[in-house]
Amino acid sequence: MPKLNPLTPVRYSLSPESGDSPPDISTRIAPPYDVLDEGPKQALLDQDPHNVVAIDLP
Repeated sequence: MPKLNPLTPVRYSLSPESGDSPPDISTRIAPPYDVLDEGPKQALLDQDPHNVVAIDLP
């Protein structure tokens, strides 16, 4: 039987108890993929090449 290891999760916010402010993810989120075409997609990627639209609309 193969051994499976859990993936390390990506955390977008820190716990309020830590006193740190959460990171700004506004440049990495996007509207639903079915409302975007090439123009808005490219604008989001120009803003941040790690935007989720690079995965949703390859």
